[in-house]
Amino acid sequence: MTAAKLDPTWVNDFHDCSELVWKMPINGTRLSELRRGMSRTKNQYNGRVIHVTSFPLADNRFTVHFDIEKQRDGRIEVTHFESGQSFASDAEAIEAGLKMGQQKIDSDSRPAY
Repeated sequence: MTAAKLDPTWVNDFHDCSELVWKMPINGTRLSELRRGMSRTKNQYNGRVIHVTSFPLADNRFTVHFDIEKQRDGRIEVTHFESGQSFASDAEAIEAGLKMGQQKIDSDSRPAY
């Protein structure tokens, strides 16, 4: 098994806020030759950064993982989450990952009473 060649292509027109999305070729195939692949985006929300990654599934659907990055005491802490859900499209998975990240940040910010 050989490692995939990284040849990232940046797309600047994803979502309304012009976030950067990274598409990674699989098994050395150029992005333009792929119909689907892994994609990433990040978004700042309430002083934290949400990193979202969608992955294609074997059934032509997508799943999503997200990381929440926060600074604490001069260090950067990253917490990883996996949705365990599948979505009809890459865009739907990315959008859901951003919403899940925002919900997690909001729930951690609420008083515990």
